[in-house]
Formats: sequence, structure tokens, C-alpha cells
Amino acid sequence: MVTMCSVAASASFTERDRAVPAYDHVFVIIEENRGNATISDRGVAPSIGRLSQEYGKATQMFAETHPSEPNYVALIGGDTFGIADDDAWYCKPGESKPFCTHASRPGYVSHLRDAPNLGTQLRKHGLDWRAYLEDLPKAGSLAIVSPATSSQPEGLYAAKHTAFTNFRSTTEDPLLAKHLVGFDKLAADLRSDRVPAFALIIPNMCNEMHGIYAGPNVPPTCSVSNELIRQGDLYVGQLVEQIQSSNIWKSSENTAIVVTWDEDEGTRGHCCVKDANNPGGGNIPTLVITNHGPRKVVDATPYNHYSLLRTIEDALGLKDHLRHADDASVLPMVPLFAIPSPKKVTLAPTKEVSIWTQTRDGAIKTHGGAAECPPQVPLSQFTVDVPQLTDAFLAGMNPPVINAPFPAYSGTFLSIADDDRQNTRRSP
Repeated sequence: MVTMCSVAASASFTERDRAVPAYDHVFVIIEENRGNATISDRGVAPSIGRLSQEYGKATQMFAETHPSEPNYVALIGGDTFGIADDDAWYCKPGESKPFCTHASRPGYVSHLRDAPNLGTQLRKHGLDWRAYLEDLPKAGSLAIVSPATSSQPEGLYAAKHTAFTNFRSTTEDPLLAKHLVGFDKLAADLRSDRVPAFALIIPNMCNEMHGIYAGPNVPPTCSVSNELIRQGDLYVGQLVEQIQSSNIWKSSENTAIVVTWDEDEGTRGHCCVKDANNPGGGNIPTLVITNHGPRKVVDATPYNHYSLLRTIEDALGLKDHLRHADDASVLPMVPLFAIPSPKKVTLAPTKEVSIWTQTRDGAIKTHGGAAECPPQVPLSQFTVDVPQLTDAFLAGMNPPVINAPFPAYSGTFLSIADDDRQNTRRSP
């Protein structure tokens, strides 16, 4: 199905924006050139399929255009800026430098933009960002492609899939080597718990389903469509597992992993913004994986890359939206990022008790009971908030516990848990 959305006036900050919970970290992994029908409907990507079923997926997510580069720019800058090809970030009208293949075309625009973007927004609010780019020649490199080696083909890394390099604030950044880094830095940051607020993760051309179809040292899995999908699916699963194995993921901080695509195989399906610079880039798969958020969500709301940008801006508390991300027709992805509200559990103990919570990192939080009241003061009833509980879980307890008193049990423990995040126990 192709969804059409009209362009509307600026929406600014709405109630729906306020419904996006605060997040500490957002990872965005971008894959290449596959439509929703290919990945979701054909079932050729089992790791991605399992994650989308377990967590959440957007079934009506659309790219802005073809080919790749303007979609990356749209996600980071809120506009394609009229970029309509994959030329190098330094190209401008009439440019004859290498990788400026289309510079003589009418309507060609400068590919280096002097404009606010997600990186400048984050810096303004004292937050850090990093682009983790597999096979980047070196930290801070502005190379257009990675060079060939004795064992690897040229172009495993491609700047057209980086986005940040299309903005002057990046290319002239004195901290460039901190912001554009390789996958070795991703592993190190996860081990040391030094993950930035926003992380863009771009696998190399053989691991992101794009492929390299000519030249020496191109592996078979990098030049055959079905093999590319299988390799990309496996790689996404490994990246998600790597993040989920970190202390950041297991902590009380809110973290989201978004897996999305730049464009489909060439259709013009579109949503939310329709103009000459946003003609449509097809219906693309998108899944959202959160450590404390919803599960098994199928969201059919029409979205595009501007919707994802708007959601990231809301989740990280940036308080404004870049260009098309501020359009009234562009909605934040609330159902996929929502965090369940705390449930109230009312206890009526027959003697003093302590209600406490132990998180995975071992921290203890006392909610009420003897630890907060003198022993000589009897407790008749008190209510505690227990985050992340579901009504179905509570109803399944014996006896059921849903906003109703229940008798204390001498010498026993009551354990309430959700996804092993935390246990709330009553001790005699």
C-alpha cells in the first residue's frame, strides 16, 4: 500500500511530542536498498523478523527519494536540500573533481550544507554524538571511499552513507576524529559505558545489504542479492546483540535501537512530505528495539525519515525540530518508543513490612514500610509504584494483585517482576 500525506503548516511542539519519553541513548543502524515487502513479507531475514516481532515495527515507513545520499541527509538535517544523487560531499555545481559525476546537471546543488543538523542540535544541548562507520580509513577521515587493500575491495566504506559529512559543521569540526570513528570504537565505547546520546551505526557495503558488484577481492556474499540480505540480516542481529550485552542496555537508563533502511529498490511510495525534493523513496522496513519500552508493537502510522528525526529530537530533549521534521504532517513515533506507566500496587500488611526494589545492577530502593516508619507505628495500608508491571502479570499472581489489598504472608516473599528488570518483594 502506498500512503499519501499532505504537507501542512509547522506543528512546533505538540502533545504527541510530549508523549515521547525521555531517552538517554538512541542508536540508529541503517541498512540499504530493500523494501518492506522484501524484508518483512518474504521472510528472508530471520534475525530482523524475530526482533520486529519481539519489539516493534513500523509497517508504513517511507524514504524521501532515490538514491541513497539524500535520505541520509534528510534523517540528519530535516531536508534533502535538493541533493538528488550520490556525489561526494564537497561537490558543487560545475565541479570537476572526482566523485562529482552529476555536477553539470541543471538544478544541481552544493552537497556541503552550512545548516543546522542533529549534530549541532546535540552540541547546543551539551549532548554528544558519534557516527560509527565500518571500514572508515581512520578516525575523522573525510575520504569518499575506503581504498582497496591486498584482501579487501575498494569502497567498503562510502561517505555517501555518512550524512554528517554533508554539513560544514562536521567537515570543519576540530573534534572530527572523535565524531567519525570506526567499529573498533563502538566496541570500546560499549565496554567502557561511554556511549553518546546519539549513535549512527553504518555497516560496510557488504554488511548493509548494498553490495559491491565489480572489482578484485569482492566476496561472493557481497555481490549476490539474496546473499547480501542474509549477510545483512546476520550482521544486524550481531550488532543488536552487542548493544544488548552492554551495561548501558541493562541499566535503568532508557536506550533505543532503531534499524531502518535508506530506500527501497526503486519505487516512489511516499509519506508526509511531497515536493520536488521529496518525491518518495518507497516503503522501507523499520524496527524499534527498546530496553524498557513496549513489546510486540505493530505500528501502521505513516512515517518517514523526518518522523524518525523528530522522534529522536523529542526523546533526547532537544525541544525543536529541523525543517520538515517540524511539519504538522510529520508525526513522532510514539507507540514504538512509549514506556509503560507505573502500576500502583496497594498493600495491606498485618504487621510492619518493607517494600523494596532491586535492579539488575544491584541497587536497592525502598518504597515504604518498616524502613521508613518507626516500628511502634503500625502500618494499616500504603501504596507503592512499581514500574514496568503489566496487568496481565499481576492478575496471574496468586492471589491476584491489581489495585486491591491482600493479606500479608508471614515468613514468605512476594516477588513481582517484568522481563527480569526488577523485583519488588515484601519481607516480614
